[in-house]
Amino acid sequence: MYDGVVPVPANIQQLLTAIEEEWDNIPTFQLYLKEMSRRMRQTMLTRPTFWLDIGEDANILPLLFPCGSIKREVLPTALRENGVPLDTLMVYQTAPHPDLEKNLKNHFTEQGVPASIAFFSPSGVKFCLETVRRLSGEQLVQIKFAAIGPTTAEAMTAEGLSVSCSADKPTAEHLAAGIAKALQ
Repeated sequence: MYDGVVPVPANIQQLLTAIEEEWDNIPTFQLYLKEMSRRMRQTMLTRPTFWLDIGEDANILPLLFPCGSIKREVLPTALRENGVPLDTLMVYQTAPHPDLEKNLKNHFTEQGVPASIAFFSPSGVKFCLETVRRLSGEQLVQIKFAAIGPTTAEAMTAEGLSVSCSADKPTAEHLAAGIAKALQ
């Protein structure tokens, strides 16, 4: 038995973006509930940790946290540090595509070294970067690298890449705008 289920965003920014963009699509059947929901949304957007303060005497069931094999510990740690019991359950395995190296090699052979490469996750950086380095050789420094958000940008920087742009919001549209600006 659980008191709730934690959604599976890659990071808190994705959770806040989902709340911001999808909140109006959440059905509310009574006007006062809708107003209360809007107030809660505003509080979450301005103070994303307000809901963690449950007090020491709270007697709640654990939250179920379905996650991937390479989840970050930010959310589970924050919940546990604030007295929220949590059961993590790995529900998917993050793994590279079996043809990753072949596909990248074919692309580089047919198209040459790309002007820009966008990463949508730290695992994408982890799985692709060695092959990209090998295939691009000395031209690696000419590639403009883009990140879908700050977590991915951190992973790229940790690998020694220069991040040319990071999306303002973790959406494909915002990343495309950032890439277009970086390539000017």
